[in-house]
Amino acid sequence: MPELRLHQLPHDTQYFLDGAVECGDITGAAYLALVLYADPDVLDQIIESTYPLANPVPWRVRIAGIESYGLSFVHQCPIERKSVLTLHGMRSLTRSIKSLAETAASSYWHDATTGGHMQPFLRRKRVGRDSLPTKRVLGELRSPNRIRRYVESAWCDDIAVMRETFRQLTKIEFKYSGFEAWEAEGERIDQDLLAQRTYQRTLHDAAVAQMRNTFLGTTPKLVTKAEQKTARKRARKAAELATMVLGQEAVQKFNASKDVVIEGAKLDVVVRRRGSVFSPSGHGALTVALADKDGSKLARLCVYQKDTPAHDQLVSLALHVRAGCEGDVINTGNLFAIEAKALDHPALVERLATQKDPDRPVGRINETAFEAACTRYVADYSPVYREKIAAMVYGRGYAKLLRTPGAWA
Repeated sequence: MPELRLHQLPHDTQYFLDGAVECGDITGAAYLALVLYADPDVLDQIIESTYPLANPVPWRVRIAGIESYGLSFVHQCPIERKSVLTLHGMRSLTRSIKSLAETAASSYWHDATTGGHMQPFLRRKRVGRDSLPTKRVLGELRSPNRIRRYVESAWCDDIAVMRETFRQLTKIEFKYSGFEAWEAEGERIDQDLLAQRTYQRTLHDAAVAQMRNTFLGTTPKLVTKAEQKTARKRARKAAELATMVLGQEAVQKFNASKDVVIEGAKLDVVVRRRGSVFSPSGHGALTVALADKDGSKLARLCVYQKDTPAHDQLVSLALHVRAGCEGDVINTGNLFAIEAKALDHPALVERLATQKDPDRPVGRINETAFEAACTRYVADYSPVYREKIAAMVYGRGYAKLLRTPGAWA
């Protein structure tokens, strides 16, 4: 029986493990074993192994190392805990296969019609005037052999990791002791997790009490009054300049995080405050969008001025756009969330042609009907993908057992 670690893992390590198990990168068995028994230093060494620039470790290799390290503690547990953790790991692996099947079905739908997911964008979209795949494409999407080949080619690395995880889980000694025995062991695992949290809370309360006794109840101020006064003065001057350029009503909308429309010659620039008006950092201060003269949305624009408060950035954008230099603003930033109407807009055609791999929409098709058909396809054919992936991970015999009702619940 491995020794229970009373100290909880560091916050960043625990956050990493929570995300990994939620995304299906590691099984529930490895997760519980790492939380209860792992050495934080060894675990951090495995997690940080991808960061050395000279010889970075690939993501899947790093995840496989974390999984193996967690299952090594499962092998040392008593037979009852081994069985419960192994069952938990198998169920989490089954959920990962289900999630991968839905992702693969959606990817194949888009790759077969427009491209852009696991395969390059297609020069010509394979959809009809009704925004649905042609009969030939539908035949490919519904073919079990085509589905199997797509899964093998596009998701082979993920399936290989799942297959290795399943191989490690099957090597753990397993014994069915009855539902009551397993339920009792599950309660003991919960008690161990509670013991960790209680011990950590005791240490936290003791540290807080020591700080109160040391500082006599005083709280250090992160920002001095002089700094606050300087920030308010800077923001007030910037707001006065913005009022002179845009007017009081526009500045009030901006302060309330409402859209401020700056009219240009060919299009309008819609600006909204995102960050604090007191922050001197320019990044994240504004959200900028481009709209046609009729008010319809064209695209969003990522543009900012470094170390410039929000009001000053608003004034800069207004002066450029009103001077007829909206093209300079568009060429400076990066376009994203591009609408179909923007592809033919005279102010954006040249910029879209030079932007590498723009976030283009599906095109001149009805995206609502297209995505609704994709949702129906995923719901109808994800069981086919699940069976193909399960056969690759578990083997054909295990895959047949998963056809029983409730196996994928």
